[in-house]
This record gives sequence, C-alpha cells and structure tokens, in this order.
Amino acid sequence: MKDLHRHNKRLQRVLRFNAADLDANRNGQFSRRQRGQIKRARLNELLIFILICLVFTAFVLFSLLRDFSWELLLASALMGVAGVVFGYEMTKRMRRFANDLDWGEVYQIEGTVKVEHLGGGSDDPDEFYLYVGGEKFKVSRRIYRAFKSKKGLRCRVFYTPNTRRVVAAEMIA
Repeated sequence: MKDLHRHNKRLQRVLRFNAADLDANRNGQFSRRQRGQIKRARLNELLIFILICLVFTAFVLFSLLRDFSWELLLASALMGVAGVVFGYEMTKRMRRFANDLDWGEVYQIEGTVKVEHLGGGSDDPDEFYLYVGGEKFKVSRRIYRAFKSKKGLRCRVFYTPNTRRVVAAEMIA
C-alpha cells in the first residue's frame, strides 16, 4: 500500500495533476485547471504555427526581392507545398484540441502497464509509448520514465478522447 501511494505521488508530479483534477477525471470530466492547461497547450501550438508561417513568408519575400532565379523559385514552391501540408496538419491538431475542450470529457481505462521506446538511432527520433488496457498512448520521455518502473503493475489512465493526451493516472491494486 505504501508503494502504491509513492507511485501515485510520482505520477501526480510527472503528469502535473492534483487531487481535485483526479476527482474530476474519475467523474469523466476535466477540472477547471486541466481545461486551462489544454488551452495553454493549444495556444503554444498556435504560436509555433504562426512563427513558422512568418519564417516562410520572410523566405518568399526575400526570394521575390532578389534577382529572379529558378533555384529560388523552386525553393519557394517547395516551401509553399511544405507550408500547406504543415498548415493542414496543424489545423487538424488544433481542431482535435478544440473538440476535447468543447466535449469536456475525460476517458479512462484500466489495465496492466507496458511501455515501449522506439527509435533512438542516428536517423530515428525517439518515440515513447504507454500501453494500458489495450490502448496505446504516445507520451513524452518524462512520462515514459515514470511508467517504466511500473511495468506489469495495474493502472488507471485518464485521457482526452481526441488528442489522446494522458491527463492523469493512478496505480491500482
């Protein structure tokens, strides 16, 4: 029991939730604090998107102000295509964040903890996954490390339905 309490305190620190958040999540809802966290995450992604758009616009303006060259035209076209694809993906992601906020629901699942680390080679970025109750969640290195020592133990995970963001978790007996 003491280990369970210690594990749960660590999960609280790593996932940045408190007792009030957990109570709301057990009832299938966000707490007011968690709603603010998701709004801030959405705002951060929007700011990154705007910054990338500004860099793209500066590149295109620079190429137009310089003497014409086919290389700059081709580079601008490629940047344009990349910008459209990136913009589309960001719009989809922002819509999922908005849906999570609008629905206000938190899902939960129970099961045995399993973690997986993929990549890490010279060309592959690190990817970390948490598996609980047949569900798969892409998580940060920090969350992966918190669950790594809990492999094989039973856990309840609370997550958003659209972005599948883990918002809270608790080890269970």
